[in-house]
Amino acid sequence: MSSGVKVDGAIPILFNSMKFKNTPKVAFFRISDDGKSIIVDEDRQIMPCEKDPYGAFIKMLPSDDCRYIVFDVAYGTKESGDKTQLLFIAWAPEDAPIKCKMVHASSKDYIKKELGLENEWDLHDMADAMNIREMGAKLKGALCVEGRELGCQ
Repeated sequence: MSSGVKVDGAIPILFNSMKFKNTPKVAFFRISDDGKSIIVDEDRQIMPCEKDPYGAFIKMLPSDDCRYIVFDVAYGTKESGDKTQLLFIAWAPEDAPIKCKMVHASSKDYIKKELGLENEWDLHDMADAMNIREMGAKLKGALCVEGRELGCQ
């Protein structure tokens, strides 16, 4: 926790809901306005009933601010069929202020550790985010992700 930013108490509660109840499908977190804590971004949550959660995720990425995201990814494998896995995503767009990116980077390992997540996908622009094959590469043996075929790998 080199940045001194703390994880708000609502985050583990929401995360446990994702793990055990599969809701929400995608949760966004941000640094609070005072810069002292990581909080739930209430305006950016995707529920399981969303028909295209990956498309909704892309649309919710702010162009000029950083976010941490946990995505309950549905994917298919040849060996064991359909699976889900919680994927940690660090969104730090090039147009975000330098200070924002610095605090975001220095707090990333802390929130990952607090949530007990290992798989990580770092994104810096929309081209990164729209590359679903990269997301699939983070998921062992994925042939399709969120209903999208990954094609030859």
